[in-house]
Amino acid sequence: MACLWRQRNQSDVTLQRLLGSSALLEQWRTGRRQVCERAAAKAEGGSIHPIIRLGCENKLNAALIKEISQPLVP
Repeated sequence: MACLWRQRNQSDVTLQRLLGSSALLEQWRTGRRQVCERAAAKAEGGSIHPIIRLGCENKLNAALIKEISQPLVP
């Protein structure tokens, strides 16, 4: 699970750079946390819960990084 935390924290650093705003990053984190808690609710109380939540956060971060970084025309 430490790898998932590290991956999420590293992608947050990348997003901070790409978004250029701490306030915007905090808004993203708040929304991401809410969405991923909902996605992981099915595992509430189980040992898999944090793994599902962190996996969700990593997937959402990767999608946003790709969206921001991808040129309009390849």
